[in-house]
Formats: sequence, C-alpha cells, structure tokens
Amino acid sequence: MPSSLLTSILEATTDQVRDMAIDYGLLISLPELTEEEGDRLQEILDLACEDGALSFWISELDHIVAHQTGLLSSDCRKDYENKKAWLREHFMECLEYELENKSPAEVRVFLEQYTAKRKISNSSSSPGSRYTSTGK
Repeated sequence: MPSSLLTSILEATTDQVRDMAIDYGLLISLPELTEEEGDRLQEILDLACEDGALSFWISELDHIVAHQTGLLSSDCRKDYENKKAWLREHFMECLEYELENKSPAEVRVFLEQYTAKRKISNSSSSPGSRYTSTGK
C-alpha cells in the first residue's frame, strides 16, 4: 500500500471511527451475538458504507480474524473462491430473470426452487464437480 494512502486513511480516522472499529473487532470475536450486539454490529456496518476509513479498518479486522481462525489457509481460500463463483453464477441468473423487478416474496420462492434444483443436480454429479460446474 502506498504510504500516502495509508497516511490519508490514518488522518481520516477519528476517535469515533477508532472506537467503532474496536467495537466491531470485539463483536466479531464473540461466538454468538445477543440481539443488542447484532444491532450494534449492523449499525457499524451501515456507517462503514458511508465512511471510507471505517470501511478500511473493518476490512483489516476481518483479515486479521480470518488469519487467526485459519480461514485464509490455501484449502479455505480455494473453497471460498469456488463458493464465490457459485454465488456469481446465481447472481447472473437472477439478473437474467430480472428479479430486481419482482417482490421479495417472488425472489425468495425463485431462489428456494433454484436451490432445490441445484441440490438435486449436485447430488447426481461427482463431488469434485459440484463447485466447478458451469452448466445450468
């Protein structure tokens, strides 16, 4: 990372952003969240959408936690990339069907039906091809 970018991020980090980043780090470290903790986490994430410095620190904390929990091992990264590809395929299919113009209930029904179809087709294919299949 260029030092000028890091400097600008550090300059944009106010005490309020620092405190929210610390709260976020503590919350994501908990094994379970209460409703109040979940609300606080959502509040921080919503604020991060509008505050680049907070968004940066949240990303950094996510990266640190991923290292500590082993989620960045090569096996986990490969699985993650496969799941991302699968989600991208779902997203593209949703766009093709123009689901953005449908009600949330219609979207949910479609995704439930689609997921059920995928489960059936995945159970009939070999385990290794489950995540790499590009066919529909």
